Amino acid sequence: MLKLKQTPDYTWQIPMTAGETWLFGPDQHNAPKDDPNGGVDPAAQSCMLQAAELVKPDGYGDLGDIGEWSSVSPWKYKRRARPSLSRTVDALYADLEAVSRAQDLVDSSLAVAGCKKKVQFQGNHEVWIDNMLEEWRDELGRLMDPGMTTERLLRLKERGYAYVPYGDYASLGKLYIYHGGHFGGENHAQAHVRNLSASVLYAHHHSYQVAKRALLGKGVHAAWCIGFLGKPRKPFLKGRPTNWSHNFAIVHVEKGGTFHVEPIEIFDGVCYVYGKKVVG
Repeated sequence: MLKLKQTPDYTWQIPMTAGETWLFGPDQHNAPKDDPNGGVDPAAQSCMLQAAELVKPDGYGDLGDIGEWSSVSPWKYKRRARPSLSRTVDALYADLEAVSRAQDLVDSSLAVAGCKKKVQFQGNHEVWIDNMLEEWRDELGRLMDPGMTTERLLRLKERGYAYVPYGDYASLGKLYIYHGGHFGGENHAQAHVRNLSASVLYAHHHSYQVAKRALLGKGVHAAWCIGFLGKPRKPFLKGRPTNWSHNFAIVHVEKGGTFHVEPIEIFDGVCYVYGKKVVG
């Protein structure tokens, strides 16, 4: 399994060699079929899985929010009482079943592609799981292992994934990667490159953005937000139009850490990868 090296500044280094290609997938929000506010877009997900088999990447990074996790959502129960612990745990395992099916699909395509290096980033929706586990820690013993964590719940070690906690960055050459969320607003890509003074790839906002910034004597840095793979229409939006976009990204790394980011946009379940039409 890939082992990451942690630095004191909440950054993890991804071991790599020159010439590697990586595939990065954004938020999927997998959920049971009866969850109206969750769910992956099957065509968009299929496009990324087919791309994995076409590109045959050396590494894969899931940028987090792999599940919707409505069972532990703070928003769902903001104005009403949360169900009992036993019902919450049952619902959590139902969410987990949907996420596990998606993990199986991704791992199957990566196996076909011969991809050995895999990294799972924790998204803010996975943080909801940690918050629930912490809140109910003293009462969990009769229902599940009190020492349970998001990493263990997703069986990441068994699946061969390295793990990056929410808010931490991982570096792949000179490119930094994390789930997203540190800087927001309408122009969140510009906010990232301005505040970090480094190149970064992230998701979280569901919209596709690119921004670049020149730094005297240090060249040009850029920020890429690679959209999401979830269902674009959700009841909680109440009809509000959004600029959400289906995307994933291919990253090529060269000697010295120089990199090339290829954002792939999916329109109506169709994208183009290396000039080949991919239909989800």
